[in-house]
Amino acid sequence: MDSQNQNGTILADVRSEVSATQEETVNVDGKNACIQEEILQNSPKNSNPTWVSYLRVSQYIVAALFSAITTYSFVQYSRIGFLLTQAIISAAFVLTFAVCLISQTIYDKKARKPSFKTRMIVSIASLIATLPVSIWLLVDVIITISALPTFCYGPLAFVHGSGTNIHWCTYKPTSTYLQGQDSTGPKSNYHSVFVNETQFNYQIPGLASQFTYSLAPQISKFVVMADTHTNSHYLSTMNTDFDLLVLCGDMSYGGLMSEFAQGFAGFPTKPVLMVMGNHDKISGQFQQVNQREYNYYQQVRNIGIFFVYVQSGLDANAFQFLEDNAVLGYGADHIFIVVHHPVYSTGGDGSTESISKKMEQFIDSHPQLKFRAQFSGHDHVFAAFKRGQGYYFVNGAGGGGRDTMRDPTTYAGQRVWPADELHGPLTYLDEYCYGYEYHQDSWLKFTRTEVNFEASKIVYNIRDLDTGSILVSYDQPF
Repeated sequence: MDSQNQNGTILADVRSEVSATQEETVNVDGKNACIQEEILQNSPKNSNPTWVSYLRVSQYIVAALFSAITTYSFVQYSRIGFLLTQAIISAAFVLTFAVCLISQTIYDKKARKPSFKTRMIVSIASLIATLPVSIWLLVDVIITISALPTFCYGPLAFVHGSGTNIHWCTYKPTSTYLQGQDSTGPKSNYHSVFVNETQFNYQIPGLASQFTYSLAPQISKFVVMADTHTNSHYLSTMNTDFDLLVLCGDMSYGGLMSEFAQGFAGFPTKPVLMVMGNHDKISGQFQQVNQREYNYYQQVRNIGIFFVYVQSGLDANAFQFLEDNAVLGYGADHIFIVVHHPVYSTGGDGSTESISKKMEQFIDSHPQLKFRAQFSGHDHVFAAFKRGQGYYFVNGAGGGGRDTMRDPTTYAGQRVWPADELHGPLTYLDEYCYGYEYHQDSWLKFTRTEVNFEASKIVYNIRDLDTGSILVSYDQPF
């Protein structure tokens, strides 16, 4: 009996000791848990290794540099192939960078105890996102700062006074030289060399070809176009059976060097003259291209041409210039006036009555001028008017979009054409079209005007640029 009691006491003591030990263990575990929780609370949530932080910073730097260099390249290099390559690389960069960020987000969520698999995913994704783009960035920088491609557009041979101004443009500032003569001025993107001759051979840096420029002894045919707006398709495919090319402005959208590169087709052997359009004026680079003031007069053999910028707000300067310099054209066999904004028009913007009346007054007050025609653009439709013996042509766009004029929604509050072409004097557009009684024809087509000098008359052929056919011809005896 005593033995049983003694055994029971020993068992109870053992149980008591076990219970106490368990309580101590629980207390220790609880303390450890509290300590661990406190450490976790006081520690950053994303306790990533140092290499991850460096990798992130490098990726952001790469992203910023890539964005900057791509933007610069898009502005400078307006070549379809180059832009397409840039777009593809940009899309790839965005995709891979997104993959990297997603992978790092997964890593962050498992940062307390990342597995080997998670570490590998982050590492591989980071390399995919960073390494190829970094390599492309290096290549892109080399392309951008190098001289390839150096050549931007041109050469263009502008008739200038008694000689010729050869003009071209380079992406990278370079020295200007022609026929082996270096310039003494600073390096530039725009290059102009005046040659006091009308027949000569020349070569410019960046092009292997040598060109032979020649101004015809008499102008027997010249071509007028307008509003190419960075699309040189119709210019580049045009036959060169003419003596002079006249451009009525808006060869660009914002007057940028890269846009002129697309809007100009090179005519290295043909003389060119042009007036500024409202889009060409935006950046202020037009005068660097044309090397002229906004308003100027040019005698070309037997014809004289006034180029004036008559947009509302600057028309006073233009008409003052015409009055002050009208005498310059008194000796020319034929006088033409080139503007960008129409004097008469059936297009969307139409004509400004005050400007139209000023032009009429100038022509009427100078009978010594053998005025033949006035050319304009801007409205992206073709329209012909005849007042007295003089013609007024609105040249259909030379590639920069064609107005429909048939959509009441688009042209709400303006004129809407009842058909794709209009003929004869107009009566139903009189509230929108000053000079409607002078109207001859209008078409919703891309056109150019070909001016042909014959023995006793001038023939104006209006050519459809899409079909190559002549829409209409106007004879003007003199």
